[in-house]
Amino acid sequence: MIIDLTSATEQNLNLSIKDFSKIERIYIDNSVLLNKQYFGLEKACKGWKFNEESLKEFFKISQKYEDWQTSYRIFDQIPCVIRGRFSLDNIDYFFEINAGGSFEIWNNNYKFYFGCDNKQNKKCDIFLLD
Repeated sequence: MIIDLTSATEQNLNLSIKDFSKIERIYIDNSVLLNKQYFGLEKACKGWKFNEESLKEFFKISQKYEDWQTSYRIFDQIPCVIRGRFSLDNIDYFFEINAGGSFEIWNNNYKFYFGCDNKQNKKCDIFLLD
């Protein structure tokens, strides 16, 4: 798929941490364990949750990365995710948060990569899987 940058709005190209305080119409799915072979992870994954306020806070203390490879190398990849959607400036976005701290946000045209690294920000600990 070719992305025509001439038709893109500045908002689509520059989704940033500061924008997350303005998100609305938030929907958050329950956490999902992607692979049951990890003994003992099922209970912890099932108990991992976000509400609207904690989601906004988690997004705001996170850092943006240029590509998935960078975030994949920095963060543990735990087979437990939370998915959902929200609107920002009348644009619908989807997200998937990995319990290791990385997450992706996308719309129909663009994908953005973020992460909350507890080595750089101890506040991230309260949002990550125990």
